[in-house]
Amino acid sequence: MRSGALALLLLLAAPPADADSDAPWLRVAQEALRARLQVEHPDIPTWVLQPRIGARQLQRLPEDTPARVQVARVAARSAVKVFWESPVRTTATVWFAAHGLRPVVIARQAATVGSALQADNAAVQEVDILPLSCNPLMSPDELQGMRTKVALRSGDVICKERIEPLPAVARGDEVVVVSTAGSVSVTARALAQSDGEVGERLKVRNPRSRDVYEAKVTAKGMVSVNE
Repeated sequence: MRSGALALLLLLAAPPADADSDAPWLRVAQEALRARLQVEHPDIPTWVLQPRIGARQLQRLPEDTPARVQVARVAARSAVKVFWESPVRTTATVWFAAHGLRPVVIARQAATVGSALQADNAAVQEVDILPLSCNPLMSPDELQGMRTKVALRSGDVICKERIEPLPAVARGDEVVVVSTAGSVSVTARALAQSDGEVGERLKVRNPRSRDVYEAKVTAKGMVSVNE
């Protein structure tokens, strides 16, 4: 998901829709919703709550402090039920746009599937993470030794579910091939045709002759062939 930093700043700078921020019931509803959000999302330090209520509904609501409020829904679009006992018994459901802001890791540049990552590929930026359906990274250092599982665009939030550890040998890597025949060992270079972890076998290709043969992964960037 793209961070949309500029759009978010414009959104958060806008006043609440058609709502009087001094209304006692609104303050009580906001406080209740904020408390509930902090309990359910203790890792989010900053909350911006924007009431979404039309002018007609607002005119029908009492201005007095409500008897009680009840948080009915906690999400990017949250709802609070407000109850008044006087001057007449009244109940209203007030919707809020909830924005949970937290510094997370975003991509500095686009990356294709399988791209190796490092800290320089990312930056830290405060974004609204409530709509995210994944677990965002908190530090660019978490990218060391990782690669992308999906394509990333510049500005995308980098989540744990979208990256994976680099294998000992990745497809397309140039590897060192150690060929052993008796007591004689010869080293050469080849291109891995698939991913492989230590102990696994994979195909490699000689870049000159273009011959393809099987080898065993022995270490990071190294394979062996026993003749």
